Amino acid sequence: MKQSFFDKTIGLRNLVDTRDILEGAGIPMFLHWGTLLGAVRERDFIPHDNDIDVGFYFSDVDRFLALKPSFEAKGFEFIGDGIYNRKDGYIYKVIRDGVDIDLFPARKVRHLFKGRLWQLDERTTVPPRFLDSLEDVDFLGAKFRVPADPIGLMRNLYGKTWNIPIADYPARVDWFVRVQKLVASPLRIPFYVIRFIKTRMKLKSAGRRQAEKS
Repeated sequence: MKQSFFDKTIGLRNLVDTRDILEGAGIPMFLHWGTLLGAVRERDFIPHDNDIDVGFYFSDVDRFLALKPSFEAKGFEFIGDGIYNRKDGYIYKVIRDGVDIDLFPARKVRHLFKGRLWQLDERTTVPPRFLDSLEDVDFLGAKFRVPADPIGLMRNLYGKTWNIPIADYPARVDWFVRVQKLVASPLRIPFYVIRFIKTRMKLKSAGRRQAEKS
């Protein structure tokens, strides 16, 4: 069973060393997913997170893989060559002292209706303005890169209630991926409906608690 939290001191050390290894090789690294959400919202790792998320550009995948000896020299262990196959390569994972880092290569894609996009993983794309450039932020006393307009990206990925802390709240999934899932498994439609209702109820409950605190 995956742990529901990690040691923040170890997490920050792993994050800094990962940044230094990548950027020392000329590979830009940026805070991503839940780690970016925590940096923007809490100015800290979110309390219920169980790993660290960072991104880099897919064009740097080969150079990243060549850095395996550098990671191992720092005490990191690679978990497989990538959770998805080498062609897709949506996520790589390293671990040290019990805290793992997921590394997501963002790739440029072109959608029939939306035009050029950045694909973050196998389920989600975002407009090019977020990853065409990066900016610097101070996070827990260290400097890291983040996507341009990180707050806008959080709204894009988590909706207008992105600033309400909710454990295990999922990021947005592209509509065409949802359609593909429904077409492939129509018998699971009731499951998706129930999950949607539960998620909305959870969001409303968290919103009420947030309002009571303010």
